[in-house]
Amino acid sequence: MDCRSSPIPDGAEHLRKLARIAVEHRIPLFGAFDLTYRCNLNCIHCYLGPHDGDHETLGPEAGAARIRDLLRQAAEAGCLYVLLSGGEPLLRPDFESIYRYARSLGLIVTVFTNACLIDARHIEIFREVPPYLVEVSVYGATRGTFEKITRVPGSFERCLRGIGRLVDGGIRTGLKTMIMRSNVQEIPAVEALAKHFGTGFRLDPVVCPRLDGTPAPLVERVDPRRAVELELAEKERISSYRKYLERAAALSPPSALYECGAGRAAFHIDPGGVLRPCLMVRSLAFDALAEGFRAAHARAGAAISGLRAVRGQPCFECAKRPVCGYCPGLFELENASASIPSGFLCQLGTHRLQVLQGDSSA
Repeated sequence: MDCRSSPIPDGAEHLRKLARIAVEHRIPLFGAFDLTYRCNLNCIHCYLGPHDGDHETLGPEAGAARIRDLLRQAAEAGCLYVLLSGGEPLLRPDFESIYRYARSLGLIVTVFTNACLIDARHIEIFREVPPYLVEVSVYGATRGTFEKITRVPGSFERCLRGIGRLVDGGIRTGLKTMIMRSNVQEIPAVEALAKHFGTGFRLDPVVCPRLDGTPAPLVERVDPRRAVELELAEKERISSYRKYLERAAALSPPSALYECGAGRAAFHIDPGGVLRPCLMVRSLAFDALAEGFRAAHARAGAAISGLRAVRGQPCFECAKRPVCGYCPGLFELENASASIPSGFLCQLGTHRLQVLQGDSSA
């Protein structure tokens, strides 16, 4: 399951202003809590790697009481938007208590799930205390493609059934997919599936290395030109990119290596309670259970704020930077250095920029 999601919709300038203030003052406005790294699927591109049912190797899971306490501490420190993810978070028998507590704190909660476990009880919970969004990963529009990727027979039907329950229950639902070699031919059909259900939809072409740096998933990356064709097939997405490009063009090149707010306005907590600036940044890790949320977040913010962009580095004044998906965390996973850009992202940026600037050769 991918980690990239923004609660700030197009046109919400007031929220962008709030995010900028949060970055400046290191207020942890956006948080992601991975509740478990266990999953009922075994996807070929997963950044956790393959599993055989032995989840001990995935590391410890904090109990519900400790997660609730971290949620409370985060809310007291200024957190407003929270993502509950995994793995598959619904595998935890205490998911309901964690989710309800997060909502009782006034947090705006998004849940990432594969929907295969959604049942009547989940719908009842989400109707009583609605999430901001339940976002479902859908990796194909046919059983053959979907289950080639998930490697679990019957998962396609269970996923569609879960989406149907969410939609019929009136729960705000979004579908998303990764653009991969194994499903590239079905991306338009997956988007059509979202339209059929009446849900939002987003797609992501950036298959990542595993979190331990293993590059095996990268074989699923498609040709960047083809990825951009699929991404920008809809005029609405072109418009969204152009607006972002216009905003970025008015800004000076950032001096911070990480310009996204990771570690300052945003944080990630893994199932064992380890806080990082974001999921991708593996080299900066702080034990929030041992030292408390505020201390861990402050140390993460200080560490990542000390990483500066250097004039002359490949990305510093690159015109593609606003649209390439610039991410030093991904660079580090892929190239063992946060300063060495991903060639794949560079090519995505080239083709996106050509389309946005009206170059028909793109």
